[in-house]
Amino acid sequence: MSGEFHVVVSAIVQKEGKILLVQEGEEKKYGKWNLPGGTLNAFESLADGLKRELLEETGFDVKPGKLFQIVRHKSVTGKDVTLFIFHAEIVGGEGKVQDPEILCWEWKSPQEIKNSAALVYPHVKECVSRLSMKNPPLLLDLFEGERA
Repeated sequence: MSGEFHVVVSAIVQKEGKILLVQEGEEKKYGKWNLPGGTLNAFESLADGLKRELLEETGFDVKPGKLFQIVRHKSVTGKDVTLFIFHAEIVGGEGKVQDPEILCWEWKSPQEIKNSAALVYPHVKECVSRLSMKNPPLLLDLFEGERA
């Protein structure tokens, strides 16, 4: 066990029935597909981290939506991760990758994702399955702002 613990945010961004995925460029994940997102910086909110990571990895400005799923797992590099997956909507940006750890982004159909053997983590397929559920579990709004 590495002893490292990371809080990570990812987004499900949908357009015309397809889901936005990024192709990883890091050594242990090279060439595999993942939901866009990454590790929070110190004192960064979930919303700010999600916006920053999606801008870096895809070049798109996004508006975070409802919390979709929380996943605890071990990363391919051995880190303990708590992953917060949110719905997000593109609100701007040029779609240019700015992160050297990302090769490209692409819109993939749910069927392409379900049939893919080139995903970094199995939870990506699980998310796609949940998206197609008739009555998915409760989705929560993301609170942004100061508490009284």
